[in-house]
Amino acid sequence: METQYRSDVSVGVARLSSADHRHTVAFTLKRIDDPHHADWHSYELSMIGPQGNVASLVSNDEHTLFLDKTIAPEVPALCAGIADVVANGGRYLFEPVDERDFLLEVEASAGRLVLRLQYRWNPAPEEFGWPVGLPVDPKALLEFCRTLEALFLQVIA
Repeated sequence: METQYRSDVSVGVARLSSADHRHTVAFTLKRIDDPHHADWHSYELSMIGPQGNVASLVSNDEHTLFLDKTIAPEVPALCAGIADVVANGGRYLFEPVDERDFLLEVEASAGRLVLRLQYRWNPAPEEFGWPVGLPVDPKALLEFCRTLEALFLQVIA
């Protein structure tokens, strides 16, 4: 008899609002209850637009979204890259190593921080700030990272 494993055990959600509070990014971290994927965890990513429209990236029966949690933990790397841009300026790009299911970019430009987020297989429309990007508050961005890192510690516990 084949054992069914769950990949939808949600640990929690980190949320980030744009500086104008018109857009929200929600990043949910999930445990994977499968010994074959012990080095990985899963996630969901959603963008909520000004009218309440949602564009989500979620696992399905054919494709599980993975982030590395053991060999080269991706959540701490993502948060370190973001913190570096907040502290020093510049630009940081992040794509998950497994399937590169999304691209997240943070850039310090013209005295402001801009977040760009795009899904590889289901591109979000302009209403979600692509390709221009969403202005974000540095303190809110760092709080988003602190929450994401705290969730990651729960995933690996």
